[in-house]
Amino acid sequence: MIADQPNESLYETDRIIIRRLTSNDREDFIELVRSSEDFLHPWVYLPNTIAKFDKYILRFGKGSAEAILICARETGEIL
Repeated sequence: MIADQPNESLYETDRIIIRRLTSNDREDFIELVRSSEDFLHPWVYLPNTIAKFDKYILRFGKGSAEAILICARETGEIL
């Protein structure tokens, strides 16, 4: 399950880390989605509530899809 996966990197440079989305990212992810909704809509509809995020992340525990994040190496912040 996604919640149990470690935040191991898939790729790293001196400035960024690419890794999979986990349930630990919920609050930061939702905050970023909410702050970007005007820019993203009508092209992308991402979960903007806890309930929607919890449902969304279940899609990625089956092995047929992945959610990938780009994060700042120094802080771990989702970019």
